[in-house]
Amino acid sequence: MTSSEFTSYYKINFKKIFRYVYSRIPSIHDTEDIVADSFLALWKSNVTIENNTDSYLLRIVKNKINDYLRRKYRIELITSSFEDTIGQTNTKEPEEIKSSNNIVHNVLSLLNTRDKKVIELKYFQGRTNNEIATILGITINNVKVIHNRIIKRIKSNLII
Repeated sequence: MTSSEFTSYYKINFKKIFRYVYSRIPSIHDTEDIVADSFLALWKSNVTIENNTDSYLLRIVKNKINDYLRRKYRIELITSSFEDTIGQTNTKEPEEIKSSNNIVHNVLSLLNTRDKKVIELKYFQGRTNNEIATILGITINNVKVIHNRIIKRIKSNLII
């Protein structure tokens, strides 16, 4: 797609895409960002006009919206969880806390270094399987298998 073709395509489709995104994301600033990122991704992909550019752009837009909502939901979830934790008083006695910490520590001590790293990345840093795979230099499916085995091992050790 040449620069002039892209410019005309942008002028024709901008309002339609903007309205679509705004119907799902009620923030004008976030909508503008998503639309701009979508058209930028379309430009970088070098799609020709002969291809089905409209469906390709719509797929890009939907993915950008999903990414935005995932990030926003994760931030809201962490914030609300943090606020809930601060608002609660600690009803456990110190001995119960020590006992819980000892159980967790004992179970985690059974794991090897790689397994501990997977647990840290997954639950303490909130990383996705894809991110964990990249960090550890293994496949995504390997991360899933390792994670499932860890969970089974932890469950079997917690049964009293």
